[in-house]
Amino acid sequence: MMICEHPQGAAPLMGRQLRYLIGSEYGWLGGLGFAAAALNLEDRDKWIGWDREQRREYLQMVVGMSRFLIRPSVQCKNLASKALSMSMELMPDDFERQYNYRPWLVESFVDTSRYSGTCYRAANWIPVGKTKGRGRQERFQKASLSIKEIYVYPLDNDFRKRMGLDSDAGLGALGPTDGLDADNWAENEFGGASLGDDRLNKRLVSVAAAKADNPGRAFSGVAAGNWPAVKAYYRMIDQPDDSHSTFAGEYQGH
Repeated sequence: MMICEHPQGAAPLMGRQLRYLIGSEYGWLGGLGFAAAALNLEDRDKWIGWDREQRREYLQMVVGMSRFLIRPSVQCKNLASKALSMSMELMPDDFERQYNYRPWLVESFVDTSRYSGTCYRAANWIPVGKTKGRGRQERFQKASLSIKEIYVYPLDNDFRKRMGLDSDAGLGALGPTDGLDADNWAENEFGGASLGDDRLNKRLVSVAAAKADNPGRAFSGVAAGNWPAVKAYYRMIDQPDDSHSTFAGEYQGH
């Protein structure tokens, strides 16, 4: 199935592995493959906050979702996000039974030239950055692969403490005493929103950052005459009630 229908085919999975088929009364709808996490992933490592020695010691606690396929012939609304959610309920127990320990974090990648990543956001995965376009076997620092967005899913919310890190290490959510002058605060707080369109997510982050500089003014005043920005802002907030871009969706990550 992966060989024939996944855009990247069926490359061999590395390290500890689990494979799932997504079944239904209509037949097989797709599949998932879990394997070892990426050895080096700058944006992921920065988000976690570990150093090289900590990464070497605890990388085994991170599982990589190497393959995720919903077959192109299957048309079912919300199936992808549902399958992701179900896999996160099943995989930790299955992994522990197979390998005698329980992982703390799962990572996966989305080729944004093909997909928007909406199903990951809808399943509460967190976007943490982008790859450099180099694969596991790349020895010459050449970006021979497509750039992909990195998503993570914490299976244990205290995974940083288990590594001996501060709970606010890396680029997780802001603590209650952190100020708006912190680097990347808007991305940290609102980047995980689930608005159904990556452009709306980015717009929400930029709007939050701009409003923080002038919290007492309407956005038209904050934009200082940039009417395309004002128009984009009102397009973002003037969405139908049944869309993803609602008050609840905007504040999901926050």
